Amino acid sequence: MSIQSEIPGRKMIHSSSVAFPPQTRAQDAARLLALDGLRGVAAVIVVVFHYMAMLHPQMVPRYGAAPHWLADTPLAIFWNGEFAVLVFFVLSGFVMAAAAERRADHLLSNTVTRYFRLAIPVTASVLLALFWLTLIPTAARDLAAAMPAPSAWLSYSVQGDLPSVWAGLYDGVAGSFIAGASPINNVLWTMQVELVGSVALFVVYWIGRHHTALRFAALAGFAALGLFLIRDAYLCFVTGALLYEAQKRGLLQRLPGWVGLLALVAGIMLGAPAEGFIGRMELAGVPTRFHPGNTWGLTAVLAATFLMLAALRLAPFATLLSTRLPQWFGRLSFALYLVHVPLLYTFVASAQLNLEMPPGLLFAVYIAMTFAISQAFTLLVDEPSLRMVQRMRRYLAGRRLPGAEHANQVPVVTKPLWPWVLGGMAMIALPALMNGAPFIYFDSVYYVSSTDAIRTALEGLLSFGSDTAATGADLAASAPQLAGDVAMPAGPADGATEVVYRNRSLYFRIIASAMQAVGGGWPMIALYGALTTWMLALIWTRGLGRRLTGRWLAGVGAIGLLTPLGLFAGLAMPDLLAGLLILAVALLVACWHSLTRMQRAILCTTALFAMISHGSHLLLGAALGAGLLATTLRRPGATLGALAVLASVGGAALLDTASVRLLERSDDRTIIHRPHLTAHLIDSQVGTHYLRRHCPESGFAVCAYADQAPMHWIGFLFADHNLPTGPFPNDPVAMSIALSEEQTRFALAVFADAPLRTLGFAMAASAEQLVRFASNGVQMPPAIFEERAITFPGSVQAATRASVIHGNPGLLGALTLTTWIVVLAALIFGGRAARQLYLDAQRRRDALPVGRALSTAANTIAGLNQAAEGRIVRTHGTESRAAQARKVEMLRRAHLHQGLLIVAVLLAGIVLNAVICGVLASPYDRFQARVIWLLPVAMLALVALVHPPKMPNADPEDN
Repeated sequence: MSIQSEIPGRKMIHSSSVAFPPQTRAQDAARLLALDGLRGVAAVIVVVFHYMAMLHPQMVPRYGAAPHWLADTPLAIFWNGEFAVLVFFVLSGFVMAAAAERRADHLLSNTVTRYFRLAIPVTASVLLALFWLTLIPTAARDLAAAMPAPSAWLSYSVQGDLPSVWAGLYDGVAGSFIAGASPINNVLWTMQVELVGSVALFVVYWIGRHHTALRFAALAGFAALGLFLIRDAYLCFVTGALLYEAQKRGLLQRLPGWVGLLALVAGIMLGAPAEGFIGRMELAGVPTRFHPGNTWGLTAVLAATFLMLAALRLAPFATLLSTRLPQWFGRLSFALYLVHVPLLYTFVASAQLNLEMPPGLLFAVYIAMTFAISQAFTLLVDEPSLRMVQRMRRYLAGRRLPGAEHANQVPVVTKPLWPWVLGGMAMIALPALMNGAPFIYFDSVYYVSSTDAIRTALEGLLSFGSDTAATGADLAASAPQLAGDVAMPAGPADGATEVVYRNRSLYFRIIASAMQAVGGGWPMIALYGALTTWMLALIWTRGLGRRLTGRWLAGVGAIGLLTPLGLFAGLAMPDLLAGLLILAVALLVACWHSLTRMQRAILCTTALFAMISHGSHLLLGAALGAGLLATTLRRPGATLGALAVLASVGGAALLDTASVRLLERSDDRTIIHRPHLTAHLIDSQVGTHYLRRHCPESGFAVCAYADQAPMHWIGFLFADHNLPTGPFPNDPVAMSIALSEEQTRFALAVFADAPLRTLGFAMAASAEQLVRFASNGVQMPPAIFEERAITFPGSVQAATRASVIHGNPGLLGALTLTTWIVVLAALIFGGRAARQLYLDAQRRRDALPVGRALSTAANTIAGLNQAAEGRIVRTHGTESRAAQARKVEMLRRAHLHQGLLIVAVLLAGIVLNAVICGVLASPYDRFQARVIWLLPVAMLALVALVHPPKMPNADPEDN
């Protein structure tokens, strides 16, 4: 299916990839650009075809008992998806022939990279399909039961009893290629044909790499296999390769223009008919392999080849395909093909069953969703996998970079990030792997609930049904409301209204519960590990200009094992996202010009998801973004990064508000914030002093409990049996709402009454939180877990009881000790590094201000990007060694200032986290433990800045 060009950047087919005569290269470029449009149009036809096959089978004779008359007209070309797939195969033959000729000596490299080029997006699509089927597992089966004449196509996907995530991984990595079918995403039958056909062309061009006659002989042998032993569809690769050879030799250009028009008409007339056309037209005596409408016949192969010829030879047709819309279709084509069928089996089928939508509106919604998801899939999966495969190809082929042999070029070779990300992911996941199960905190029950909770939430988002709210209330009431390290009842004592706490993210619950249902929490651990390692790798390479080595990987493993990083990566909670948010902000602000658009998009998405995962994260992101914008107004790259952070903050605020509106649809729900700030104030002398002086005159609801102050904040909020029982857990709903809504006004009143004492209280709380990062309270103690085990799913109960930490809780004390050792060592070595950097700056009398250096980096950073992408940095032969040395020094200074800004943001994030959590909630070890691992990261960055990397010498003889 995938015929993406192997040219970096946009996935277009360029004439530069084909050895055409110079005089025809400009014309050929325009014609080959049309092939991307043809691929995109074919992908859209497949998208429409499967919609027709599911809901309007009369338009697709293969699946309908009474075919519509339009199915036998040339108009059917616009929804004949089976024929469109053959067009893909011809296009693949053309493109793979060009690629095979360019790299004819690298048979193994071509084969391996082609497999990964297909397997990575395919596996991602299978996992996405499995996730959607987990949410809506029987929609297709239910739709078939409800239809009077259901389409047979509805039975082509697994329903109800779903395979495990490991079975899904196997299906994407190997099963769909070996079996030529997939029960999870049924369009993957083409992957076997794609891989086998591509490898066959690689072999053909490898055999004929020195002699053209051998090449055509091998191609004839492949054609014979297609004719007599395997599917006729493989002949599409042969005809595509022949078209490439003819185009390369200029043979197609010699054909008169009417040949292209004739090819277009013949392609449409022969490709439009559907299965059974000969019988319906009562044309007896035509051999089956030559039936129009027989997807596996020779006529369909010939028709697809004719369309390809028309795109190459008919100028108006090529111009139409080269316009912006078909080109956009071409860019999204692989994603369109991979994601649309799972969407049909789940959301579209469910909408058809539950919503009374006109057919035209449902089709429009389906198309819009398909394109939106395909755009995201292209940006997040397809295009990054293409770039990764290109780096892999260079690595496997063992080639030097082009032009490195010239004396006026400095070769710079870097390794791809993905092997290091995989290694770091394993290192960070090591504590959970050693534990034998994910770690469990008190609040984890809210995030490891059943898939019914996910389905209810999504049905509420999509307004599927009127009883969603009641179902959601029942589900929420089935799990205790847990927070801090103590439990509170499912609702207030009167039982009239369900209280939903706003700081618990609906979005994170959906993702975490789905991953728990699919893979027992391990997919979330892998995601945490991959994101963390990837960001650390970007800091090391893009921010500091260093190469990734075994020492770097060992450092990541040490931080993951000796600090709470590995613990929080394995915890079924959103806590680690606070640290990832700080890392993302640091990269966006300090390295904006060093990052690709895809990297910026992933970082902004990560920051957005982190901020909608918990209320404290949103405050942290807003504080960082606003503060950095105010301090970087004269630094272009940093300002753009800060604006991107603030845009993510705005998006997160809107999504948070939307989730509240969704939950408020139910009449039996009340959305409130726990009054953490009020609890903290009445746990202190400053709040108690105010209550005693101004109650009940002030009119605050908390005045009703003035005689109980001071009161421990946990006892006030959660009614722990080890502490004095506070009011909030057992308050009537009206009192709970009043306490929640008045906490900001109460805090301002306390500040106005005693500003200096309140500031002192805030500073003391922040300082206390800054040094409180013990790990002991992060994992639920065994005794308390046994009391509440019934609230967890059975699989979580069994895994937790069998885990190492459940039987040896003292290991968390050892982790606290190692964390303190790492923090103290980081402060010592980081302080020495900072002093050394200061002395170096004084010794050099550095006259280049930080702001000017960062703005200069906007120009010099292109060289850093080239180095990171494995390209070359050019130096002119007439340039003096002194000028070259000045350029190297400028790059070093750019890295220095980027690194210092990264360190500053990381330290600011650690401090702001302490202020937000320590003041607005209360000092609690878990709050700071979730980000303390950033301190050794920042200090290692300082140490790295003291010892800058050796830059390549501009003299080739010295190299």
